[in-house]
Amino acid sequence: MPSMNGLLVQDPYQDVFQSAPQPMWILDLETLRFLDVNKVSIGVYGYSRAELLLMTNDLAAFALPNKNGRFVKKDGTAIDVQLASSDITFRGRPARLIIPIDVTSQKAAKRALVDADSLVGVERQLRKHEMRATREELRLTNAERRRLLASLVGAQEEERRRISADIHDDSIQVMSALTMRIEGLTRSIQDSDLRTQMESIRSHAELAVHRLRLLLFDLHPLNLVSEGVGSALSAHLDHWKSDSRMDYSFEDRLSTQPPPDVATILFRVGQEALRNIRKHANATRVSVSLVPQDDGVLLSVSDDGVGFGVHPDDLYLPGHIGMQAMREKVEMAGGWLKVTSVPGVGSELVFWVPDHSSIDLRDSSEVSPID
Repeated sequence: MPSMNGLLVQDPYQDVFQSAPQPMWILDLETLRFLDVNKVSIGVYGYSRAELLLMTNDLAAFALPNKNGRFVKKDGTAIDVQLASSDITFRGRPARLIIPIDVTSQKAAKRALVDADSLVGVERQLRKHEMRATREELRLTNAERRRLLASLVGAQEEERRRISADIHDDSIQVMSALTMRIEGLTRSIQDSDLRTQMESIRSHAELAVHRLRLLLFDLHPLNLVSEGVGSALSAHLDHWKSDSRMDYSFEDRLSTQPPPDVATILFRVGQEALRNIRKHANATRVSVSLVPQDDGVLLSVSDDGVGFGVHPDDLYLPGHIGMQAMREKVEMAGGWLKVTSVPGVGSELVFWVPDHSSIDLRDSSEVSPID
């Protein structure tokens, strides 16, 4: 059964994992050992699969999501890597899927730029050539990251679609039939006390069907693809209000729709933010907005709830799994996420993701939240 908090890496995803042209690792978050590596990792780093799986030293750094690190190849060469990661469940264990991107040449180029002013003649022309090569390498890296992200998002959404279909075809049908039978039986009962009890049972059964239908929409909102992320968020807020009695305002200023994988990330992270508000904020009003910004989309979710003390590093600590998962998903898409909160006043979550159809060389480090 797939984990709803992360991707369950089994047969449906092994083809993506093993055929990826980029090295990919799966790290056990408890033992800090590699649980699996793909074929490209073996060729790039020179170790056998068995040698990689036995490693324990210096892997603690890779337990911190989306951080930079260094990795030593079997021939002794040390390389700088930029880590894109996402929490998953692997064979029933909490793990982290890591995509290490070799940025050794980029870092060397950046260090060399410090001395760029002193370069003249041929040296200056050489540096320009290296910069062009680095930008092309970044373009290819970003393109590969987008392709992998689309594959992973697609696999997750397909699994949600399958689960929602099972709920619709089985659980809802059974509960609906049960409700009808209870209703028929109630009409035939003469005793008023017993009739009242049966009506209460029927009401509970109808509530169960209603909540199953809400779960269907959460798992697989049909209008996300057909009508766009704004329509899907608006419908989610309507369902959410009917179940939570919380007022909301929603603003959609998008004139064009982002690509499907970007729209899915916007919806899923916004959905998780609203879920956190419902569970923890004790709020009476929520405001949600979708705004085009810097060749991407900015989504903000704010509430007037109890608020909390927050520091950016806290979002990586145990107890903030939901917040951490949102940040990892956004950063893997090349975006950023920022949380501000004041105890007793409320909270605001803002995140930005690039519109991959309108950017080419842009990197997430070039666009950052405004303090």
